[in-house]
Amino acid sequence: MIPQAEGIRLAVPSALKVLRERMNWHRHFANDRNLVMGESVEQFERRWAQQCGAEHCVGVSSGTDALFLTLRYLEEYKEIRKVYTTPFTFIATVEAALRAGLEVQLGDIDLDNACLLPPVSLPGKTA
Repeated sequence: MIPQAEGIRLAVPSALKVLRERMNWHRHFANDRNLVMGESVEQFERRWAQQCGAEHCVGVSSGTDALFLTLRYLEEYKEIRKVYTTPFTFIATVEAALRAGLEVQLGDIDLDNACLLPPVSLPGKTA
């Protein structure tokens, strides 16, 4: 039975349809057992790219790999040479930047809002 309040019609049937479609997709993907490469992964990449309005999509095994690929792209095609980040992060953030060939500068945190402060130039150094 679909819960309904007086005068309010919930869109549960369409939500249930989407949920069933996604569950079937996950079930197929899990049964296929090709978590790296293979037709299921290629199909997922195509569907995700389409959903995001992108031309391509690349599935990766971790957030670290996603960060590395992004930083590598920036280093290669946008000529970014330095990453400014906080020391209060998981080591993989710095590691991904170093693997991508970037210089890492660690910054300070604003104690009032926990946000990263702008880079500070030291005498003889550039930010």
